[in-house]
Amino acid sequence: MPLHSIDNQSNFDNRSLLEKVAEGDQKAFEELYETCLAPIYRYCYARLGRKEAAEDITQIVFAKAWQARRQYEHRNRPPLAYLFTIARNAIVDHIRRKEPIPVFNAEQLLLTLPDDTQTPARIAEQREAIEYTDKALRGLDSDQCETILLRYIADLPYAEIAIIMGKSEENVRQIVSRALKAMRKATHLL
Repeated sequence: MPLHSIDNQSNFDNRSLLEKVAEGDQKAFEELYETCLAPIYRYCYARLGRKEAAEDITQIVFAKAWQARRQYEHRNRPPLAYLFTIARNAIVDHIRRKEPIPVFNAEQLLLTLPDDTQTPARIAEQREAIEYTDKALRGLDSDQCETILLRYIADLPYAEIAIIMGKSEENVRQIVSRALKAMRKATHLL
């Protein structure tokens, strides 16, 4: 189940927001920030595995988006895809400068998400699912892991993932399919 959904209407609204941001409208930027902060942070956290690093990269993403606002051209590209591309590049830069980091820490990600409906039984179920998911993700190559995170953690459609990763939509679908098969195989071996 996706952790976050942004429907097509809000993508349209965000596109107009980003166009206003390109014109220097600070209020529009604040609204865009509030709308896109959670999915960008979750993605950064899932990739980096550390709260402080995820917070730093998330801030870098929005700072870069503001600095490059005059160069923004939507080209039918949803704003969230634009921000995820900045995030992906910032993470790559961060990894190149720093020590290797875990690809995914599902349990910590789950703990950072507020949920008032947690019962002890539900927490136990989630921990078990997290353990299987974490082990399965560790067996994926970087493109597979990236597409799974973008598809199921960030809840992005295939078209946006293709834009972010610089691949065709069909190629992204194939990568996700192979990744899911590999994850199923890994969880059957556990």
